[in-house]
Amino acid sequence: MRITDIAPHVLSGNGNSLLEFRMLRSVEDMASVEPDWRSLEETASRPNNLFQTFNWCWNCCASIESDPESSWSIRILTGWKHDKLVLVWPMALTGPNPLGVHEARWLGEPLTQYGDIIVADDPARDTWIMEAWKVFLAQPDIDLLILRKVRKDAVIASFLNEQAYNLPGLQEAPAINLKQYANWEELDATSKRNHRKNRARHRRRFKEIGTLSFELFDNGINAQQAIAQALDFKKAWLKKYSYSSSICNEVNANLLSAMARGGKKPVECLASVIYLDTEPVAIEVGFGWKKHYYAHIGAYNPWFAKFGPGKILMEEEISTLMDRGYETYDQLAPADSYKREWETNLVDVRDHALPVNLRGMTHMGFYLKLIRPGMKNVYEQMPKPIRQRLNRFAESA
Repeated sequence: MRITDIAPHVLSGNGNSLLEFRMLRSVEDMASVEPDWRSLEETASRPNNLFQTFNWCWNCCASIESDPESSWSIRILTGWKHDKLVLVWPMALTGPNPLGVHEARWLGEPLTQYGDIIVADDPARDTWIMEAWKVFLAQPDIDLLILRKVRKDAVIASFLNEQAYNLPGLQEAPAINLKQYANWEELDATSKRNHRKNRARHRRRFKEIGTLSFELFDNGINAQQAIAQALDFKKAWLKKYSYSSSICNEVNANLLSAMARGGKKPVECLASVIYLDTEPVAIEVGFGWKKHYYAHIGAYNPWFAKFGPGKILMEEEISTLMDRGYETYDQLAPADSYKREWETNLVDVRDHALPVNLRGMTHMGFYLKLIRPGMKNVYEQMPKPIRQRLNRFAESA
């Protein structure tokens, strides 16, 4: 089956910038362009493009199609020049929301942590991105593109800085350049002395009640079990402090489990676990791509919070990743204080919005830029019992 038979396509641009754009709407559509996509990501992707790779997007699309109640539909825009794939812009459409707005967001939210596109290196690249945006403008079922978690150094960043609206909440993502250090001891020597003493003290406290051990699991059943336990820890913490997170819902839990398993289109999933005797006390789930490690979900048994298990886990994990040849340890946004002990790099991460029509513009201007940030601030300042009641109401709705 030819690609032109399976998805709407349109010519845009002129001269050397002329591209044929085709919208992929299913896993079947994706399968038909798999070799082209892989070729593009091999030649044009950056270490920060994990969340735009074929395998990541394929797993996200398979999750959407396997859920009969999903409110998402696939919208992956591809750009072709002389039958060669030169642009991939992976989105998904959701809605209408309670206000009647259809939003297009990065494919894989909320698990997708850095939003971007993959584009071939070409003098016409900026023009291609603009022409791709014009294709989205022509889509009758999209009111607004919400493009969250875009790094300052993303391929699409300069376009968004010129064409899009910035949403409230600038964040930063800390990372450690592991290549700067010959080994873990050299890296740890950059940490403050009191931090090293605290970690040693926490280890002594654990030794008083049992034996600590560390395991790093690659794709497979052990990684799946670690993810399930990490999400249980995360849910217990959220309940204790009366917060909520969509990452812990059943759909996203199943998607994480599928990625950990491996399957047809494996994503490099790593699960790090600290055990006290045989009991897991702290877990981190992350993903790897081009020697770049993304620390995705960290969680610990709330009972052991005073023992500082998270810091001990990071210490063991970073040391092991260095031994495996990883070059970057990316802790993702936001730059919480606990992430910054060994930080060497810090990059701005921003949310953007691109309205397609008046409805989208109104939704962005009033709700996303004014009402929603205010509601979030009010919620976070509420007493814990009130947040608990609101969370129970939301779960039962």
